[in-house]
Amino acid sequence: MKNKDRAFADSLRSIEFPLRKGERRRIEILRETMRSIVTDGLHRTNLESVAARLDVFRSQVVYYFKSGDELLLSLLAHISFTAQSMLAEDMGAAATPPEKLIALIRSTFRWAREEPSQVKVRFALFNLYTSAPKFKKRHSEIYSTAVERIEVLLKEMGVKDARPVSEGIVAIFTGRLMYHFSTNAQGGLDRIEEDTLLLSNALVRGRLNAWVPTRCAWVAQA
Repeated sequence: MKNKDRAFADSLRSIEFPLRKGERRRIEILRETMRSIVTDGLHRTNLESVAARLDVFRSQVVYYFKSGDELLLSLLAHISFTAQSMLAEDMGAAATPPEKLIALIRSTFRWAREEPSQVKVRFALFNLYTSAPKFKKRHSEIYSTAVERIEVLLKEMGVKDARPVSEGIVAIFTGRLMYHFSTNAQGGLDRIEEDTLLLSNALVRGRLNAWVPTRCAWVAQA
């Protein structure tokens, strides 16, 4: 519901700022970890390397994050919080289920534009999602949240078999973002965003004939 989305966005904005000193240090460590993964690679990022980049002792990083896994899982939570706060704000401005679905997709690409390093880190962790149970569990939770949110909107729109359609839409924008960040893709994020809207539209129209009959009508609702 629109009011619930707005309330969530308001709750995120109401977090106490400026951050306490300890929390500021945690975020500094997380951001430096993210930079390390993007520039040096996941295999070269650990407690020691992050401490060296911050010019502090390893113990000063361990004080906040007891292990490398805890550091990476906390970074994943930080990234998810950023994306979800944008999503709550963007969906809170939409009224109807179709508008909310479009806002959700566009918000994903807004996040990719404003926080490209976060997207790169999410993809860099994919190997851990497939091999490490703790990371697989956390990634599954993030994935399920996205699928369930879209599923609710599709059901409100009268789409039958909403779950597989929702999973398909998540697969589309995840795949398109990975394509953009892992290849020399032509056209940039703008083209990929519109392609994602078009593909998602086609997927929904396959289950619901009377939603958005043309590409122009789809984009007009954004």
